[in-house]
Amino acid sequence: MGFDQALYGNATEIKWKHAEKFQDIILLMGVFDTICTMVSIIGKRFNGAGLKDLCIKSRTIAEGSVSGGFDGRHYNRAVRFHKSTYEVLIRLEWKGLKAWIDEQEEKSEVHPAIESLQNLSELEYL
Repeated sequence: MGFDQALYGNATEIKWKHAEKFQDIILLMGVFDTICTMVSIIGKRFNGAGLKDLCIKSRTIAEGSVSGGFDGRHYNRAVRFHKSTYEVLIRLEWKGLKAWIDEQEEKSEVHPAIESLQNLSELEYL
């Protein structure tokens, strides 16, 4: 059963106090609160790696709101930023893969497929 964060904390305390009675029950935090927690963990983990600067420079989240986005409080802003960052990294990965394939002396079976997908990596992000 999924709970929001406050109810999850209360239910966990009750389960700990009465461990024998509730040993077969598995408690889960709700999806929304789990995502907010994950956003907060990512923000703390990559705080000094320039992720906040990237966020501000790309104008995905305003400078005044970036701390809330990385603390898990501004859900929509944080998810929009992480989705954009993911897409950029995937596009860079495709470009790197194509460059690596082009460097190979033997053309592999995937070379025509990579060439046909090249248009995807050249599209501008909307």
